[in-house]
Amino acid sequence: PTDPMNALLSFLYVLLANETASALEAVGLDAYVGFFHADRPGRQSLALDIMEELRPVLCDRLALNLVNRKQISGKGFSIKESGGVLMDDETRKVVIVAWQEKKKEELLTNAKKQCANFIATVDSIRDEKNALEEKINKYEEATKAAILKEDTEKAQSFVKQKLDLQEKLNQTNSRIKEQDDKISAIKVKIEELEIEISKMKSKKQELATRLD
Repeated sequence: PTDPMNALLSFLYVLLANETASALEAVGLDAYVGFFHADRPGRQSLALDIMEELRPVLCDRLALNLVNRKQISGKGFSIKESGGVLMDDETRKVVIVAWQEKKKEELLTNAKKQCANFIATVDSIRDEKNALEEKINKYEEATKAAILKEDTEKAQSFVKQKLDLQEKLNQTNSRIKEQDDKISAIKVKIEELEIEISKMKSKKQELATRLD
């Protein structure tokens, strides 16, 4: 890179490429066999292919935020005799903390969406539960009425249908508990992420202050 901004972007692209390569290898894909980027020894071509869509959102936006918020400055870069620009260690620390914070924020956003989906699902299941309980109550009343009329056959039929509904109600209660457990677990995760992000923001601010 021949200027600080491109040096910053290049560093972020390397971080993204490494993260992408790790994710590809985790699902059994070869990060070195690409489609759009030519295969070269030591080049993670598939990772470079995949990260193209992510660069503007994860890297370019983060670089602009760091500069616009004055968390890094041109003082954190030096020019070599060849004309290339290097980032110093303190600036690199700020960028890495900001990168980790960005990833945690993405995880937090996804966790909140997932939690909202779980809540919507359990609300729907509770509606099913209420409907089943209403039907069970109606069959209980119908059974009593049939017994009073000494209509044994109808009473037995109502009891059977009530038992079938009771089994469905038990299954529905199990589904509600399962969703409630998921909601509780993801709320804990959200709280942990919020604490981690808060710590990262403080750390980034501390590092940025040193640069001044």
